[in-house]
Amino acid sequence: MGIISLKRSHSIWLLRRHGLRSKFVQLENGCTFHCWVPEDASDNPSSNLWKPCFSKLKASELGGNMKPALLLLHGFGTEGTMAWDFQVTSLAKDFHLFIPDLLCFGRSTTTNKQRSEIFLAESLVIMMKHLGVERSAVLGHSYGGFVAFRMASLFPTFVTRLFIISSGITMNPSTNEKLLQEFNATDISEVLLPVSITNARKSMKLVYNKLPSWLPNCIFKEVIQNLNQYRSERVEMLDALVIGKEGSPLLPKLPQEVLIIWGEEDRIFNIKLAHELIDFLGPNAQLEILKGVGHLPHVEKPKFVNELLRHTLKLQEQS
Repeated sequence: MGIISLKRSHSIWLLRRHGLRSKFVQLENGCTFHCWVPEDASDNPSSNLWKPCFSKLKASELGGNMKPALLLLHGFGTEGTMAWDFQVTSLAKDFHLFIPDLLCFGRSTTTNKQRSEIFLAESLVIMMKHLGVERSAVLGHSYGGFVAFRMASLFPTFVTRLFIISSGITMNPSTNEKLLQEFNATDISEVLLPVSITNARKSMKLVYNKLPSWLPNCIFKEVIQNLNQYRSERVEMLDALVIGKEGSPLLPKLPQEVLIIWGEEDRIFNIKLAHELIDFLGPNAQLEILKGVGHLPHVEKPKFVNELLRHTLKLQEQS
């Protein structure tokens, strides 16, 4: 058993230990989502089990199934099962967590040919309503942030609060030029879906601010195998991104309050994109920059990130 398999086994144990169960939700549009859900999650869209999310009752008055819902959307280099270990440990007690594998990641599959972040956002809202969830806060990291942004824009009554971690939502067609030059690549898929150990090592160094140089090649062989599962579909997802594409419509403004979290040393999405996003969103948005952190603030400084999330969600819950 390789290190990624061991990591996945540990994550599954952790999820189950904190009261989540593995569930498949099949949609009429051809998508089948694998999602970690609370033990008592409803399968009935008419259920009001989740409607009290962000109730005006004070936190001390909330009990039983009245905990607010939080949907966690992972980035391009992982799957839901393994992406949120630190957040599950910290937040599962006070919040109903929903953790899907995005389409063509982990155990989520689709027969639908649509690949854009807009289609994925629409499908995830359908999935959540199948689970009886009428309102939820949404957190998205990197690619998951693109999807979360679209959910907030398209479904403002569903998304009560938005959290964006290291996601280049204001990027443009020239944003990736420096990365492409560094990798001597012509397409971003060559950076995000490496096929050589050399490029896999370079890609991991982009993600982690301080990646140990002594890691053996066998780990990067596993990384390559894991990243290139459903390779053609993932390349199509990158090609189908509306955000950042030349000629795309202007980004919409959002009615929700937004918390943006960014690593100052992020080499995937430069810190200037964080400042562009906060300027674009205006007074509804707050930016927290973490020093000495790369593309994974929720992994590299989980305690600080979790406290930010908890504090913001509690304020929303009591408002």
